[in-house]
Amino acid sequence: MKSMARSRMNELQTVETTRPRFEQTLRAMNQKGRFQSAVLATMDGLPLATVPSSFDAETTTAMVSLVRALINRVYHQLHLAKVDEVSLIGGDGKRLVCRYFTHDGEDFLLAVIAPPDQSYRRVTTQAIRAIKVDISGQGHGSGQA
Repeated sequence: MKSMARSRMNELQTVETTRPRFEQTLRAMNQKGRFQSAVLATMDGLPLATVPSSFDAETTTAMVSLVRALINRVYHQLHLAKVDEVSLIGGDGKRLVCRYFTHDGEDFLLAVIAPPDQSYRRVTTQAIRAIKVDISGQGHGSGQA
């Protein structure tokens, strides 16, 4: 039990030291893609960074849980090997894009709100590459990949 608590404390300390780099990467991505907001979270629902910072952590956790359940159903019922993106389009044309990626055995979610008719795949892929560098501790969150 103590090792779990210690592991969780280390995880939270790592989040706090990398959060500014993640936020810098998300801000650059939002500007380049003209995205309204972005969230980087673990698949457990732990928000690592949100831009703007006013984005609700409870909403993030609920969204991750809902989309993770959807992916599991798709995987088991439709036998799709790997889902790396889920996209929802609202009546106003805005799009919620949830991109999934794995780094060093850990699963992450990058979610953005994109304006109507705005391409997002290249910009989010560049951000994912930069985030992986930030996670590895090899970069300075340039937002470029």
